[in-house]
Amino acid sequence: MNTDLVGCCGIYCKACSRFMDGNCKGCLPKKYKCKIKEEIGDKRFAFEAKNYPGQNMKMLDKKYSERYNMGMIENLDFIKKFGAEKFVESEEKKRTCPKCKKLISIHEKKCRNNC
Repeated sequence: MNTDLVGCCGIYCKACSRFMDGNCKGCLPKKYKCKIKEEIGDKRFAFEAKNYPGQNMKMLDKKYSERYNMGMIENLDFIKKFGAEKFVESEEKKRTCPKCKKLISIHEKKCRNNC
């Protein structure tokens, strides 16, 4: 299972609308230095940093919790406990449209195929 598309912040990139649209400037594979990546340095996941959760991680978590009903810190805690592969499995199951089997964007909360 490919875990390369799990961001250091705990987002599943394949379910991100920017990634789905081909407009991703995310931290993997280090094309763009996001604030979380800058905060954690060379660590793979934010929870590996000494200052976890840092100020930027807390702000991102709050934003996603309020806007998208998804906690980044909760995701990272899941990854820490169960591993990135289990996280990908969980996200694929949770975010796949039951009708057309396409991923539903975290940001849009509904299937792009209007199922």
